[in-house]
Amino acid sequence: MTFSRRLLLAGFAVGAPAAAAQPVRDQTDKADSALLDVRDAGSLSPDSDNTSTFDGALAGAAASGKAGIFIPPGRWPGSIIVKQDNVRIVGAGRPVWTGSALAGGTIIVGGIENRRVGTEIGHLGVDQSTVSSTIIDGLHSGGASDEIAVGYYYHDLAFLGRGYSGGKSAHALLMQNGTNSIVERILAIRYAHGVAVRMSRAHVRDIETIDMEASSVIFKSDSMSGKNDCIGSSLDGLSAKTTAPRRNANIIIESRGTGKSTRNIRVQNVLSEGSASATITVDKDPGGEVDNVLVSNVTSDGCSADRAFAIIHGTNITLSTCIAKDNAGFSFRNSAATGVKLFGCVSINAKAAAYFQDAPFDFAQINNEIIGAKISGAQVGRGKLTTKLQDGLLEYDGTSLYFTTGGVRRIVNFS
Repeated sequence: MTFSRRLLLAGFAVGAPAAAAQPVRDQTDKADSALLDVRDAGSLSPDSDNTSTFDGALAGAAASGKAGIFIPPGRWPGSIIVKQDNVRIVGAGRPVWTGSALAGGTIIVGGIENRRVGTEIGHLGVDQSTVSSTIIDGLHSGGASDEIAVGYYYHDLAFLGRGYSGGKSAHALLMQNGTNSIVERILAIRYAHGVAVRMSRAHVRDIETIDMEASSVIFKSDSMSGKNDCIGSSLDGLSAKTTAPRRNANIIIESRGTGKSTRNIRVQNVLSEGSASATITVDKDPGGEVDNVLVSNVTSDGCSADRAFAIIHGTNITLSTCIAKDNAGFSFRNSAATGVKLFGCVSINAKAAAYFQDAPFDFAQINNEIIGAKISGAQVGRGKLTTKLQDGLLEYDGTSLYFTTGGVRRIVNFS
């Protein structure tokens, strides 16, 4: 096995190369010598709850010096609750999505809970679409505090939920508290959130989501579970699609809670199709912090929200080579953030306008046009007028040009 958990536990920088964590080889129907086959620890049934069998297998693996457990192909009802550190849980392969169900490979019909450290979980699926699991997340994990290097390696996983409003499928994969984890090659279908990162130095790669109700990937600091900052985490590669109305294919970067910090976040290589909310949302509560966010090579296609890229609150937000295509509102909008810069961004067929500034961009380059530095409120193309008047504001609504002075908006008359 070429993957070394020491790489995770020792820590690594944002942008660490993909080679830092190598996936284990695909399995068939037999465990390798380092793993205990679950079938050797107890009966495994496709028709009854296997939670006790999984629990016994994990305990047996630890007692016999095995690195973890192997779960063979099939659909196995039950939940896996990890109670040992430095354990591997490996299936026979990630199932595929047929358009209506998960098929093939190893499928856990229930959920997984992991509050230990050094855990690897890979090559399997979690199906929560037909059962009422006591674990509302597909894979719920987290350390005791932000200071612990939990060293998770989650890879080659598929999750099928029931949608948050209809069945309380909150997260496909949740990581809260702790540091230093890698997540890659994940498929998530019909949850509130696909991958939720509430920890620092978590690096997420190659994600596919279908019909999320809140977000495909969320980076969040909050007060819900104690110390919960999100610092130095990243996303590289997301394909997010919606096939139903009011579903989302988006990324949220936010801070919720006084004294909480979300900063040094990197997002790149994203295709979002048909989201009902902004493809990128950056926001914070008054007492929180969102700072130093870089978003690059993100395409928003067919966003039905009033803005495809929504910069609401935060500091030092940079968008580079981002494209908004066929969106229902504005392509790029800054509500109240400072230090916002747009480089090489493109707006195609925006229904309202290419951009809008309730608060000024520091710099904006859209459609090969330099919008300017510290421009206050300028609006290009046909769009609605701002409700936040400020002196020096120049606007165009598709019919008339307006200029605000003395707190009063006036039509510019060229006659």
